[in-house]
Amino acid sequence: MHGKVDAAEINSQEEASAQTAHEFNPSQYTEIWKSAPIPNDPVCVSGSLSATAQTAIKNALLGLPSSAFTTGKTSLASELDFTPPTGGHEMLSVTQADYSQLFNLAKALNLRSSDL
Repeated sequence: MHGKVDAAEINSQEEASAQTAHEFNPSQYTEIWKSAPIPNDPVCVSGSLSATAQTAIKNALLGLPSSAFTTGKTSLASELDFTPPTGGHEMLSVTQADYSQLFNLAKALNLRSSDL
């Protein structure tokens, strides 16, 4: 917008927050690509935990009621800094394949971990 970069990215959550704060106006930008929906950042547990502990943590997170994400001053959405989707599941079980479009984009741009 101010001629400092040729291109930039913004995720839908940040875009919504920036629009609400009147810090981003989509009409001032040209969208050149939009991905399919991408799951939020994954929650990971240590591989050194027992399989029983890993399963218990996974089941606890996947079994949380919607109200845990949206009610109270310390809702999980605010604690984890994400906006839950409307309807459906707030926590999903994902695999690396769910992020394949990001890996494909990084490959197309010749990005390495050290570039991030």
